[in-house]
Amino acid sequence: MRTTSPALTRRAFVKGVAAATIAAPAVLRFGTGSSRAQTFGLVGDGKANDLPALRQMLAEAERRGKGVISLPAGRFRLEPEDKKPAVVLPANVRLQGAGRDQTTLVMADGAFGHVVSAPYGWAQIADLTIDGNEANRIGVVGHNLRLTGDQILVERVRAINAVSYGIAIGQRRYARDVTIRDVEIVNAGADGIDIKNDLARTEKIRIEKVTVRGFGRPVAGLPPHLVGSAQDKRRNKAAVDLRGQCEVHDLTIIGILPDRDGLRFRNGEKGEGHGPGAHNAVASRIVVEGSSRTAAKAQGIAVVARHVRISDIDIRNVAIGITVGASDLNVSGGRIQDSQTAINAHPLAKNTPEHLQFRSLGFHDIDRMNFGGSHSAEFIECTFSLCNGQIQRALEQDKYITLHRCLFDPRCR
Repeated sequence: MRTTSPALTRRAFVKGVAAATIAAPAVLRFGTGSSRAQTFGLVGDGKANDLPALRQMLAEAERRGKGVISLPAGRFRLEPEDKKPAVVLPANVRLQGAGRDQTTLVMADGAFGHVVSAPYGWAQIADLTIDGNEANRIGVVGHNLRLTGDQILVERVRAINAVSYGIAIGQRRYARDVTIRDVEIVNAGADGIDIKNDLARTEKIRIEKVTVRGFGRPVAGLPPHLVGSAQDKRRNKAAVDLRGQCEVHDLTIIGILPDRDGLRFRNGEKGEGHGPGAHNAVASRIVVEGSSRTAAKAQGIAVVARHVRISDIDIRNVAIGITVGASDLNVSGGRIQDSQTAINAHPLAKNTPEHLQFRSLGFHDIDRMNFGGSHSAEFIECTFSLCNGQIQRALEQDKYITLHRCLFDPRCR
Protein backbone atom coordinates (compact mmCIF):
# COMPACT_ATOMS: atom_id res chain seq x y z
CA MET A 1 0.00 0.00 0.00
CA ARG A 2 1.29 3.45 -0.89
CA THR A 3 2.17 5.75 1.97
CA THR A 4 1.82 9.00 0.01
CA SER A 5 -1.14 10.72 -1.55
CA PRO A 6 -1.29 9.92 -5.30
CA ALA A 7 -2.35 13.50 -6.08
CA LEU A 8 0.56 14.97 -4.13
CA THR A 9 2.96 12.46 -5.62
CA ARG A 10 1.92 13.30 -9.17
CA ARG A 11 2.26 17.03 -8.65
CA ALA A 12 5.78 16.55 -7.30
CA PHE A 13 6.67 14.26 -10.18
CA VAL A 14 5.39 16.64 -12.87
CA LYS A 15 7.61 19.31 -11.39
CA GLY A 16 10.52 16.95 -11.92
CA VAL A 17 9.51 16.44 -15.59
CA ALA A 18 9.34 20.16 -16.21
CA ALA A 19 12.91 20.48 -14.98
CA ALA A 20 13.98 18.42 -18.02
CA THR A 21 17.28 16.76 -17.13
CA ILE A 22 16.77 17.11 -13.37
CA ALA A 23 15.81 13.79 -11.79
CA ALA A 24 12.46 13.20 -10.15
CA PRO A 25 12.32 13.66 -6.37
CA ALA A 26 14.99 11.37 -4.93
CA VAL A 27 12.78 9.75 -2.32
CA LEU A 28 14.17 6.36 -3.31
CA ARG A 29 17.48 5.84 -5.06
CA PHE A 30 19.35 2.62 -5.60
CA GLY A 31 22.91 2.11 -6.84
CA THR A 32 25.48 -0.67 -6.68
CA GLY A 33 27.55 1.39 -4.28
CA SER A 34 24.85 1.03 -1.62
CA SER A 35 24.10 -1.91 0.60
CA ARG A 36 20.53 -1.76 -0.60
CA ALA A 37 21.58 -2.64 -4.16
CA GLN A 38 23.78 -5.44 -2.92
CA THR A 39 20.73 -6.86 -1.14
CA PHE A 40 18.77 -6.90 -4.36
CA GLY A 41 21.62 -8.68 -6.09
CA LEU A 42 22.21 -6.70 -9.29
CA VAL A 43 25.24 -8.00 -11.20
CA GLY A 44 25.46 -6.16 -14.54
CA ASP A 45 27.92 -8.52 -16.21
CA GLY A 46 25.71 -9.38 -19.21
CA LYS A 47 25.53 -13.03 -18.13
CA ALA A 48 23.53 -13.19 -14.91
CA ASN A 49 19.78 -12.64 -15.06
CA ASP A 50 19.29 -9.21 -13.45
CA LEU A 51 15.53 -9.11 -14.02
CA PRO A 52 14.47 -10.49 -10.59
CA ALA A 53 16.62 -7.90 -8.80
CA LEU A 54 15.35 -5.09 -11.00
CA ARG A 55 11.74 -6.13 -10.45
CA GLN A 56 12.29 -6.10 -6.70
CA MET A 57 13.63 -2.56 -6.98
CA LEU A 58 10.56 -1.55 -8.99
CA ALA A 59 8.25 -3.17 -6.45
CA GLU A 60 9.94 -1.26 -3.63
CA ALA A 61 9.63 2.00 -5.55
CA GLU A 62 5.94 1.32 -6.15
CA ARG A 63 5.42 0.53 -2.46
CA ARG A 64 6.93 3.87 -1.49
CA GLY A 65 4.88 5.72 -4.10
CA LYS A 66 7.73 7.33 -6.06
CA GLY A 67 11.47 7.22 -6.51
CA VAL A 68 14.51 6.82 -8.75
CA ILE A 69 15.81 3.44 -9.86
CA SER A 70 19.46 4.38 -10.38
CA LEU A 71 21.41 1.80 -12.37
CA PRO A 72 25.22 1.98 -12.53
CA ALA A 73 27.38 1.21 -15.54
CA GLY A 74 26.99 -2.37 -16.72
CA ARG A 75 25.13 -4.69 -19.04
CA PHE A 76 21.97 -5.94 -17.33
CA ARG A 77 20.55 -9.09 -18.90
CA LEU A 78 16.76 -9.55 -18.68
CA GLU A 79 15.32 -13.04 -18.92
CA PRO A 80 11.55 -12.97 -18.35
CA GLU A 81 9.82 -16.29 -17.80
CA ASP A 82 6.46 -14.99 -19.02
CA LYS A 83 5.24 -13.09 -22.07
CA LYS A 84 4.71 -9.87 -20.15
CA PRO A 85 7.03 -6.86 -20.59
CA ALA A 86 10.32 -7.49 -18.84
CA VAL A 87 10.39 -4.12 -17.02
CA VAL A 88 7.12 -2.43 -16.02
CA LEU A 89 7.56 1.05 -14.55
CA PRO A 90 5.16 2.05 -11.77
CA ALA A 91 3.77 5.59 -11.75
CA ASN A 92 6.05 8.31 -10.36
CA VAL A 93 9.28 6.38 -10.97
CA ARG A 94 12.38 7.41 -12.91
CA LEU A 95 14.57 4.68 -14.43
CA GLN A 96 18.01 6.30 -14.50
CA GLY A 97 21.18 4.87 -16.01
CA ALA A 98 24.78 6.07 -15.78
CA GLY A 99 24.78 7.08 -19.47
CA ARG A 100 23.66 5.49 -22.72
CA ASP A 101 27.23 4.40 -23.45
CA GLN A 102 27.56 2.87 -19.98
CA THR A 103 24.26 1.29 -18.86
CA THR A 104 22.52 -1.27 -21.09
CA LEU A 105 19.37 -3.32 -20.55
CA VAL A 106 19.47 -6.31 -22.92
CA MET A 107 16.83 -8.97 -23.50
CA ALA A 108 18.06 -12.54 -23.16
CA ASP A 109 18.21 -14.94 -26.09
CA GLY A 110 14.87 -16.59 -26.75
CA ALA A 111 12.88 -14.06 -24.71
CA PHE A 112 9.45 -12.87 -25.86
CA GLY A 113 7.71 -9.52 -25.49
CA HIS A 114 8.50 -5.84 -24.80
CA VAL A 115 11.61 -4.74 -22.97
CA VAL A 116 10.42 -1.68 -20.99
CA SER A 117 6.78 -0.64 -20.54
CA ALA A 118 5.35 2.45 -18.84
CA PRO A 119 1.64 1.55 -18.85
CA TYR A 120 0.49 3.97 -16.14
CA GLY A 121 2.21 7.16 -17.26
CA TRP A 122 3.95 9.54 -14.86
CA ALA A 123 7.32 7.96 -15.66
CA GLN A 124 10.81 8.96 -16.74
CA ILE A 125 13.53 6.96 -18.50
CA ALA A 126 16.98 8.43 -19.00
CA ASP A 127 20.66 7.83 -19.72
CA LEU A 128 20.76 4.23 -20.86
CA THR A 129 20.63 1.86 -23.83
CA ILE A 130 17.82 -0.62 -24.40
CA ASP A 131 18.88 -3.58 -26.56
CA GLY A 132 16.02 -5.73 -27.87
CA ASN A 133 18.45 -8.44 -29.10
CA GLU A 134 16.23 -9.05 -32.13
CA ALA A 135 18.60 -11.51 -33.80
CA ASN A 136 18.21 -14.00 -30.95
CA ARG A 137 14.55 -13.46 -30.02
CA ILE A 138 11.41 -15.42 -30.86
CA GLY A 139 8.23 -14.10 -32.45
CA VAL A 140 7.60 -10.79 -34.23
CA VAL A 141 6.26 -8.85 -31.21
CA GLY A 142 8.43 -6.86 -28.89
CA HIS A 143 8.93 -3.09 -28.64
CA ASN A 144 11.95 -1.71 -26.87
CA LEU A 145 9.81 0.96 -25.19
CA ARG A 146 6.02 0.95 -24.85
CA LEU A 147 4.55 4.18 -23.44
CA THR A 148 0.93 4.93 -22.51
CA GLY A 149 -0.75 7.40 -20.18
CA ASP A 150 0.11 10.93 -19.06
CA GLN A 151 3.37 12.73 -18.37
CA ILE A 152 6.19 10.58 -19.74
CA LEU A 153 9.74 11.74 -20.40
CA VAL A 154 12.37 9.76 -22.31
CA GLU A 155 15.72 11.48 -22.71
CA ARG A 156 19.29 10.54 -23.64
CA VAL A 157 18.27 7.00 -24.50
CA ARG A 158 19.45 4.66 -27.26
CA ALA A 159 17.01 1.97 -28.46
CA ILE A 160 18.66 -0.71 -30.60
CA ASN A 161 17.77 -4.04 -32.22
CA ALA A 162 14.05 -3.91 -31.51
CA VAL A 163 11.98 -6.87 -32.64
CA SER A 164 9.18 -4.47 -33.58
CA TYR A 165 8.98 -0.73 -32.73
CA GLY A 166 11.88 1.11 -31.18
CA ILE A 167 9.40 3.29 -29.24
CA ALA A 168 5.64 2.67 -29.25
CA ILE A 169 3.38 5.48 -27.95
CA GLY A 170 -0.33 5.13 -27.20
CA GLN A 171 -0.92 1.76 -28.82
CA ARG A 172 -4.72 1.69 -28.88
CA ARG A 173 -5.03 3.44 -25.52
CA TYR A 174 -3.92 7.05 -25.19
CA ALA A 175 -0.88 9.15 -24.40
CA ARG A 176 -0.65 12.79 -23.32
CA ASP A 177 2.29 15.08 -22.55
CA VAL A 178 4.94 12.68 -23.81
CA THR A 179 8.43 14.02 -24.58
CA ILE A 180 11.03 12.01 -26.49
CA ARG A 181 14.28 14.01 -26.44
CA ASP A 182 17.89 13.34 -27.42
CA VAL A 183 17.16 9.74 -28.47
CA GLU A 184 18.86 7.46 -30.99
CA ILE A 185 17.03 4.50 -32.55
CA VAL A 186 19.07 1.92 -34.43
CA ASN A 187 17.92 -1.17 -36.32
CA ALA A 188 14.22 -1.26 -35.44
CA GLY A 189 12.28 -4.20 -36.83
CA ALA A 190 9.24 -2.06 -37.67
CA ASP A 191 8.89 1.72 -37.07
CA GLY A 192 11.51 3.66 -35.19
CA ILE A 193 8.73 5.58 -33.36
CA ASP A 194 5.09 4.61 -33.79
CA ILE A 195 2.10 6.52 -32.38
CA LYS A 196 -1.39 5.03 -32.27
CA ASN A 197 -4.20 6.92 -30.60
CA ASP A 198 -7.54 5.99 -29.11
CA LEU A 199 -9.95 8.56 -30.59
CA ALA A 200 -8.57 12.07 -29.95
CA ARG A 201 -6.83 11.28 -26.68
CA THR A 202 -3.26 11.27 -27.90
CA GLU A 203 -1.97 14.82 -27.70
CA LYS A 204 1.00 16.98 -26.81
CA ILE A 205 3.55 14.52 -28.14
CA ARG A 206 6.96 16.18 -28.51
CA ILE A 207 9.79 14.53 -30.42
CA GLU A 208 13.03 16.51 -30.27
CA LYS A 209 16.59 15.78 -31.36
CA VAL A 210 15.98 12.22 -32.50
CA THR A 211 18.01 10.11 -34.94
CA VAL A 212 16.69 6.95 -36.60
CA ARG A 213 19.17 4.67 -38.37
CA GLY A 214 17.66 1.55 -39.88
CA PHE A 215 14.00 0.50 -39.55
CA GLY A 216 11.33 -1.65 -41.18
CA ARG A 217 13.27 -4.85 -41.72
CA PRO A 218 11.58 -7.44 -43.95
CA VAL A 219 10.08 -10.37 -42.07
CA ALA A 220 12.76 -12.99 -41.52
CA GLY A 221 12.63 -15.83 -44.00
CA LEU A 222 10.49 -14.15 -46.66
CA PRO A 223 11.77 -14.60 -50.23
CA PRO A 224 12.75 -11.33 -51.93
CA HIS A 225 9.67 -11.24 -54.19
CA LEU A 226 7.38 -11.12 -51.11
CA VAL A 227 9.11 -8.22 -49.39
CA GLY A 228 6.51 -5.45 -49.20
CA SER A 229 3.64 -7.88 -49.84
CA ALA A 230 0.66 -8.58 -47.59
CA GLN A 231 2.77 -11.12 -45.77
CA ASP A 232 5.13 -8.32 -44.80
CA LYS A 233 2.45 -5.89 -43.55
CA ARG A 234 3.06 -6.57 -39.89
CA ARG A 235 6.28 -4.65 -40.35
CA ASN A 236 5.12 -1.03 -40.37
CA LYS A 237 7.22 1.08 -42.64
CA ALA A 238 8.15 4.50 -41.30
CA ALA A 239 11.05 5.82 -39.29
CA VAL A 240 8.57 8.03 -37.39
CA ASP A 241 4.84 7.31 -37.81
CA LEU A 242 2.64 10.00 -36.25
CA ARG A 243 -0.94 10.17 -35.09
CA GLY A 244 -2.44 12.54 -32.56
CA GLN A 245 -1.34 16.10 -31.78
CA CYS A 246 2.41 16.08 -32.39
CA GLU A 247 5.43 18.34 -32.68
CA VAL A 248 8.66 17.10 -34.24
CA HIS A 249 11.89 19.09 -34.22
CA ASP A 250 15.48 18.20 -35.12
CA LEU A 251 14.74 14.79 -36.60
CA THR A 252 17.38 12.93 -38.65
CA ILE A 253 16.51 9.78 -40.60
CA ILE A 254 19.26 7.81 -42.32
CA GLY A 255 18.61 4.96 -44.73
CA ILE A 256 15.21 4.11 -46.23
CA LEU A 257 14.48 0.71 -47.74
CA PRO A 258 12.15 0.29 -50.74
CA ASP A 259 8.46 0.88 -49.92
CA ARG A 260 9.33 2.63 -46.63
CA ASP A 261 8.65 6.20 -45.44
CA GLY A 262 10.89 8.51 -43.47
CA LEU A 263 8.50 10.81 -41.56
CA ARG A 264 4.80 9.97 -41.88
CA PHE A 265 1.79 12.06 -40.80
CA ARG A 266 -0.88 9.41 -40.64
CA ASN A 267 -4.66 9.35 -40.86
CA GLY A 268 -6.46 7.61 -38.04
CA GLU A 269 -7.74 4.13 -38.76
CA LYS A 270 -11.20 4.19 -37.17
CA GLY A 271 -11.73 0.49 -37.65
CA GLU A 272 -8.82 -0.06 -35.28
CA GLY A 273 -9.83 2.70 -32.86
CA HIS A 274 -6.89 4.90 -33.79
CA GLY A 275 -8.82 8.14 -34.01
CA PRO A 276 -8.52 11.19 -36.25
CA GLY A 277 -4.85 11.05 -37.15
CA ALA A 278 -1.97 13.52 -36.99
CA HIS A 279 -3.86 16.63 -38.06
CA ASN A 280 -2.48 20.05 -37.05
CA ALA A 281 1.00 18.56 -36.65
CA VAL A 282 4.13 20.74 -36.77
CA ALA A 283 7.63 19.69 -37.81
CA SER A 284 10.88 21.59 -38.28
CA ARG A 285 14.53 20.84 -39.07
CA ILE A 286 13.88 17.50 -40.72
CA VAL A 287 16.77 15.67 -42.42
CA VAL A 288 16.07 12.55 -44.47
CA GLU A 289 18.94 10.80 -46.20
CA GLY A 290 17.75 7.85 -48.25
CA SER A 291 19.73 4.87 -49.42
CA SER A 292 19.04 5.29 -53.14
CA ARG A 293 16.91 7.43 -55.46
CA THR A 294 15.97 4.21 -57.25
CA ALA A 295 14.66 2.45 -54.11
CA ALA A 296 11.07 1.82 -55.25
CA LYS A 297 8.46 3.91 -53.40
CA ALA A 298 10.95 5.06 -50.75
CA GLN A 299 9.53 8.40 -49.53
CA GLY A 300 11.19 11.10 -47.47
CA ILE A 301 7.99 12.55 -45.98
CA ALA A 302 4.44 11.19 -46.41
CA VAL A 303 1.51 13.44 -45.47
CA VAL A 304 -1.99 11.94 -45.35
CA ALA A 305 -3.27 14.06 -42.46
CA ARG A 306 -4.73 17.57 -42.74
CA HIS A 307 -3.33 20.93 -41.61
CA VAL A 308 0.35 19.95 -41.38
CA ARG A 309 3.13 22.56 -41.18
CA ILE A 310 6.71 21.59 -42.04
CA SER A 311 9.75 23.89 -42.17
CA ASP A 312 13.48 23.64 -42.82
CA ILE A 313 13.75 20.30 -44.60
CA ASP A 314 16.71 18.53 -46.19
CA ILE A 315 15.56 15.51 -48.19
CA ARG A 316 17.99 13.71 -50.48
CA ASN A 317 18.61 10.46 -52.31
CA VAL A 318 15.06 9.05 -52.14
CA ALA A 319 12.68 8.00 -54.89
CA ILE A 320 9.98 10.46 -53.73
CA GLY A 321 10.73 13.57 -51.70
CA ILE A 322 7.23 14.37 -50.36
CA THR A 323 3.99 12.47 -50.94
CA VAL A 324 0.75 14.36 -50.22
CA GLY A 325 -2.70 12.80 -49.90
CA ALA A 326 -4.54 15.38 -47.78
CA SER A 327 -5.46 19.07 -47.78
CA ASP A 328 -3.78 22.14 -46.32
CA LEU A 329 -0.07 21.36 -46.30
CA ASN A 330 2.50 24.11 -45.86
CA VAL A 331 6.20 23.36 -46.47
CA SER A 332 8.72 26.19 -46.18
CA GLY A 333 12.49 26.42 -46.29
CA GLY A 334 15.08 23.84 -47.25
CA ARG A 335 15.64 21.58 -50.22
CA ILE A 336 14.76 18.36 -51.99
CA GLN A 337 17.54 16.95 -54.11
CA ASP A 338 18.64 13.84 -55.97
CA SER A 339 15.14 12.34 -56.21
CA GLN A 340 13.11 10.88 -59.03
CA THR A 341 9.90 12.65 -57.95
CA ALA A 342 10.20 15.72 -55.76
CA ILE A 343 6.50 16.02 -54.88
CA ASN A 344 3.84 13.40 -55.48
CA ALA A 345 0.34 14.76 -54.79
CA HIS A 346 -2.59 12.46 -55.42
CA PRO A 347 -6.08 11.73 -54.05
CA LEU A 348 -6.23 9.26 -51.21
CA ALA A 349 -9.43 7.66 -49.90
CA LYS A 350 -11.70 10.35 -51.44
CA ASN A 351 -9.47 13.16 -50.15
CA THR A 352 -8.16 15.50 -52.82
CA PRO A 353 -4.93 17.23 -51.73
CA GLU A 354 -5.95 20.89 -51.99
CA HIS A 355 -4.38 24.09 -50.67
CA LEU A 356 -0.77 23.01 -50.90
CA GLN A 357 1.91 25.64 -50.47
CA PHE A 358 5.66 25.26 -51.00
CA ARG A 359 7.71 28.30 -50.08
CA SER A 360 11.44 29.05 -50.33
CA LEU A 361 12.38 25.52 -51.32
CA GLY A 362 15.30 24.48 -53.51
CA PHE A 363 14.72 21.60 -55.94
CA HIS A 364 17.99 20.17 -57.25
CA ASP A 365 18.52 17.22 -59.60
CA ILE A 366 14.95 15.95 -59.73
CA ASP A 367 13.16 14.27 -62.64
CA ARG A 368 9.50 15.13 -62.16
CA MET A 369 6.61 16.57 -60.16
CA ASN A 370 3.33 14.68 -59.95
CA PHE A 371 0.17 16.69 -59.30
CA GLY A 372 -2.38 14.40 -60.90
CA GLY A 373 -5.81 15.30 -59.53
CA SER A 374 -4.57 17.96 -57.07
CA HIS A 375 -5.85 21.52 -56.80
CA SER A 376 -4.72 24.86 -55.41
CA ALA A 377 -0.99 24.15 -55.20
CA GLU A 378 1.38 27.09 -55.24
CA PHE A 379 5.14 27.57 -55.28
CA ILE A 380 6.51 30.79 -53.79
CA GLU A 381 10.13 31.91 -54.26
CA CYS A 382 11.36 28.40 -55.04
CA THR A 383 14.43 27.59 -57.12
CA PHE A 384 14.94 24.73 -59.58
CA SER A 385 18.38 23.58 -60.74
CA LEU A 386 19.71 20.63 -62.74
CA CYS A 387 16.18 19.30 -63.12
CA ASN A 388 14.49 17.44 -65.95
CA GLY A 389 13.75 19.82 -68.81
CA GLN A 390 9.99 19.28 -68.56
CA ILE A 391 9.67 20.53 -64.97
CA GLN A 392 9.03 24.20 -65.70
CA ARG A 393 6.69 23.50 -68.61
CA ALA A 394 4.68 20.96 -66.62
CA LEU A 395 4.22 23.34 -63.70
CA GLU A 396 3.33 26.33 -65.88
CA GLN A 397 0.77 24.39 -67.90
CA ASP A 398 -1.04 22.89 -64.90
CA LYS A 399 -4.09 25.15 -64.38
CA TYR A 400 -4.26 24.31 -60.69
CA ILE A 401 -0.67 25.36 -59.93
CA THR A 402 0.58 28.92 -59.50
CA LEU A 403 4.20 30.05 -59.47
CA HIS A 404 5.28 33.19 -57.61
CA ARG A 405 8.81 34.56 -58.14
CA CYS A 406 10.30 31.12 -58.84
CA LEU A 407 13.64 30.68 -60.63
CA PHE A 408 14.49 27.93 -63.11
CA ASP A 409 17.96 27.32 -64.46
CA PRO A 410 18.20 26.64 -68.21
CA ARG A 411 18.19 22.85 -67.80
CA CYS A 412 14.80 22.96 -66.09
CA ARG A 413 13.08 25.02 -68.79
